[in-house]
Order: sequence, then C-alpha cells, then structure tokens
Amino acid sequence: YPCRGGVDFFFIDSKDGNTYPCGYRGNENLGKFQDLDMNAVSSECTCTSCDWECFRDPSELFGPLTQAIYDPAGLTRKIFRERPFFSYWLSDLKYYFACDYFDGRRPLSREKLDKFSRNLFSPVFEEPGHGKTYGIPKNEIKEQRT
Repeated sequence: YPCRGGVDFFFIDSKDGNTYPCGYRGNENLGKFQDLDMNAVSSECTCTSCDWECFRDPSELFGPLTQAIYDPAGLTRKIFRERPFFSYWLSDLKYYFACDYFDGRRPLSREKLDKFSRNLFSPVFEEPGHGKTYGIPKNEIKEQRT
C-alpha cells in the first residue's frame, strides 16, 4: 500500500514551520503550515519510495481498511492473490492493538505482548542469582544440575 504521507499525515519542520508530505520528501515544500490549503492537497497516494516507520507503518496497517471502503472488489481479489500478506497483516494489527496503539504515554503490557513471543524463545528462564530473564533462545538454555 502506498504511503499516506502528504494526504493524511504531514511533516512540519520545527525550524521554519514549513510543511512537507513527510521527512523523506524534504524537497516537496508545501509552504507554511498555517497557510496549507487542504483542498489543494492531492488525495492520491502513490509514494512507495521509502520504508520509514513514521508514515509507512500506518499506511500499510490501515491500507486494507481504506481499500475496503473505496475498492472492496479490489481488496477481495488482493486477499486471494496475496494470502501471506494478509496473514501477516492480521498479526500486525493484533500486535498494534496489544501495544495500545503505540501510545508512548503508557507502559506496554507484558501480559498482552506475551502471546506474540515465539516458540523459539523461552517465555521465562530462571537463572540462579539473576532472577527472571525473558527471551533466552531455547538452544542456549542448559539443564541445571542440582
């Protein structure tokens, strides 16, 4: 899904108050934020130039929902053509909710995130004298001899 930077999201440079579609497209100055005419801003999303997390993540995450509104038949075709993408997408969406929408004002909930740990890691490993350690690869855990 193309980035919604410059459509739904904008970068405003704190030095001069100029607005840009995003930080990556710094050569596309849209002028001062207070003068930005949203009616003149294109609603077409076409940029896939970067993989930065700022605007690309929400664009990818909510792309299928937006497509469901504007192009439900295209979404249906895409689901059948790209099943692995939608499997990952659903997992990402669940993770987004488990992280409380990445709200940096609240601490993450370990209980909500534990279901995303992979079998490749032990959920909790009690190491003598060190307390609990999360995420130790199973192949590094040695049987403790008593």
